Formats: sequence, C-alpha cells, structure tokens
Amino acid sequence: MQVNEYLAKNRETWKRKPAIREIYADIYRRVAAACVEGTTFEVGGGIGNFKSFAPHVISSDIQFAPWLDLVASGENLPLADAGLDNLVVIDALHHMERPWRVFQEAERTLRAGGRLIIIEPAITTGSWLFYKVHPESFNMSADPFADVSGDAGSSPYDANQGVATLFLVRHRDRLEKEFPGLRLTILDWFRFFSFPLSGVFKPWSLIPGWAMPRLLAIEDLFEKPLGRLLGFRMIAVLERL
Repeated sequence: MQVNEYLAKNRETWKRKPAIREIYADIYRRVAAACVEGTTFEVGGGIGNFKSFAPHVISSDIQFAPWLDLVASGENLPLADAGLDNLVVIDALHHMERPWRVFQEAERTLRAGGRLIIIEPAITTGSWLFYKVHPESFNMSADPFADVSGDAGSSPYDANQGVATLFLVRHRDRLEKEFPGLRLTILDWFRFFSFPLSGVFKPWSLIPGWAMPRLLAIEDLFEKPLGRLLGFRMIAVLERL
C-alpha cells in the first residue's frame, strides 16, 4: 500500500527540522509522564513520531503507513472493552468528524484508573490570531457533540482546531454529564511563541534548532502563570472511573 503524500511530506520535514523535533520531544515527554503503567494505544499516529519516542506504544491511524501498527479510526476502535491502560490522542481530535466519540471509546476501552491523554491546539488570547490565519480553520461556534453523518467526500485533514477548547473549557459541564465515566484530572496550557516561530511542518523555521531548547526552557518558567492566557497548546488527562 502507498503512503499518503501528505504524511510522507511531513515525515521528511520532521527529519530536516530540529526545531520542530525539539518542540514535539517536549510534548512526548509530557504525554509519557501522564501515562500509567500498562498497555498504551495511540490514535492518529500520523508520521509515527510518538512511536519512535515510545516504542512500546501500539500506534494507529486512519491511513496506512508502514511505521504504524494498524489502520483504525479513533471514533470506532477495534479493541475489547476495558483492555487499555492509556489511550493517547496527539493532534488528532480536531480532525475527527465526531470527536465526541473518542471520549465514548475511552469510556469503553479503558480499565478503571486508565487514562485518556489528549494534546491539542489551545485557543487563547495569545494564540487565536495564529490559528485564525492557520491553514486549518477553527470555529468556536460549532457544536462538538453534533452527531454528524460521515461524508464520503470528506478529507481526514479537515479540521476545527477549536475542538479541544470547546470540549474542555467552554462545554466542560456537558462533557462531564455526557461521559460520567471519565474525570478530568489535568488540564494545562503550555508553549507560547516557540510554536508558531518554529513554522511547525512548514519548510522554514524562525528559530534555529540549537536555540529552541533555550527558548523552551524560558517558556517553562512562565507556563503556570501565563499558560491559560497565552498558551498555544493544551494537555488534558481524563481518568476512567
């Protein structure tokens, strides 16, 4: 089977850009630290970066790639009930037509004490303009709980970058009501201007790779007081009751 052209291009960009590797190494460390011991399954594995960082992870994506373990949708996981200790979703929730189903699947597939760990764009005072001009759109008036029907012509790269903020901030009460088997235990905002200045998966970066660790260390100092106001990224951990 042939690898999707977009995935292949991003994988090559990753290899060439130390700045974005530094940013995501920090993300992967946060995810790994949030995991409990046991079986970990990743949804939306894409170019396989987290699996390279954590080889024990079972990594999946809706599209085939030889560096992943299987093809699967986060909206309908081919997994037994209560068989996982961790379900990891990195930059995939905002691409799903029915992202609420990830929470439903987490309730079904996680053991008691297991964790759903999500990394997503955060829409904040500091980040909204960047996401507004970003090629992937965001719509803060959307209903993230909408039970839309699948569109055969839709792309797996269609997106609403505001989805995590809608679920975890604006509609958090409804999230807790709809999925009572999950309890939000961690919600942190992090990364400031290092993220847009890196160019992410564009071929350019305004920060050289050697300088990125220093910039990240400086941002870490201000993460707690300023993250909610200026953060470009969020991490959420929901525990299975």
